Order: sequence, then structure tokens, then C-alpha cells
Amino acid sequence: IRASAQDSEAAALQGISANSAATIAMGIGSALTGAAGALMAPISAVHPYMGHMPLLIALIVVIVGGVGNLKGTVLTAILLGFLFTIITTFA
Repeated sequence: IRASAQDSEAAALQGISANSAATIAMGIGSALTGAAGALMAPISAVHPYMGHMPLLIALIVVIVGGVGNLKGTVLTAILLGFLFTIITTFA
């Protein structure tokens, strides 16, 4: 997937189909979105404005952790999760 995203011609020379890679990437993204929706369904009611708070938290995590830095983003997500847990436990 990364090879076809960076240079589709070079990926095609290696025998990687750009259309297949795009289809697989779309399928993986759709599966992750469905899993996230299934995990969020029992937590909140369905209404037109649902999802703003998790989206805002995710945006904050990515900005604080660094847009191109996966390790920083994961570390920020873990720390923010612990912070939310501690605040809700002792509040």
C-alpha cells in the first residue's frame, strides 16, 4: 500500500497493482471505521451530532503528539487516557 501511494509506476514495475492496493486500503479503513462505530454504539445514543467529543479528543491527541510522529501520538493518547481516567475517578 505504501509503495503504490508513493510511486505507482515503481510499484507497478514490482508487480503491485495500484487499484488493488487502493481497494485494500479502502477496505481496511472501512473495517476500522465499522469497528469504531460498533465500540461507540453502546456508549452514546444515536443522534445527528454524535461523535464530536471523540473527534475533538482525537484531534487534540494528534496535534499534541505530532502529526507525523506515530510514537508521540500513541504516547499522547495513552497519557490523555490516563489523565481522563484519573480525573473522572477522583472528581
